[in-house]
Amino acid sequence: MTLQLAQPRLKTFRLNVSQYHQMSEAGIFSENDKVELINGEIIEMSPIGRRHAACVDRINRLFSNILGIKVIVRVQNPIILNNLSEPEPDIALLKPRADFYESGHPQPQDIFLLIEVTDHLSEYATLKAIGYTQNYLLMVILQEAFLLAVVGYVPGFACALVLYNVARDATLLPIFMSYDRAIMVIMLTILMCFISGMIAMRKLSSADPADIF
Repeated sequence: MTLQLAQPRLKTFRLNVSQYHQMSEAGIFSENDKVELINGEIIEMSPIGRRHAACVDRINRLFSNILGIKVIVRVQNPIILNNLSEPEPDIALLKPRADFYESGHPQPQDIFLLIEVTDHLSEYATLKAIGYTQNYLLMVILQEAFLLAVVGYVPGFACALVLYNVARDATLLPIFMSYDRAIMVIMLTILMCFISGMIAMRKLSSADPADIF
């Protein structure tokens, strides 16, 4: 019979945004410390590789060319999501403001879209190096694309139904979400995700694991 002693539970202290700023102003973090506040915890950000940087620059140029002065494209700068989180997303599309948010970081009501770029090429290249076939990896990527399409569509569809109801009650116009429109949107969403997956697969097919590692 063995006796196991109960481990004491350690209390976790979470920082709020104000405390996080005070730590920065006190010099606890230097300009070279790449950290962000996520759910009250200070998280060290991963180094930015060349593929990651190039992808962020492409997205920045795309949105800047298409949307122009209709939005502010903020690249890898802080936003405040709530009292416990101040992340630095790769791309944030913000409502235009004359001071470019000098008076305070953007908050949820100021944000149109957030984008985080994640590079999984090395992970797939590892699978490729140990013998997984191109067709197998293609199916994995397409399954992920389908899952992302559905997961992204469901909350968007729910929000659209709420907005339709609000608009109908406010205007007294017969505004309804039709089945045809809902089906068309989900099909286009899946198609766009599949196209993104195919583009990623083209990069993977030409990737040499020896060059990546």
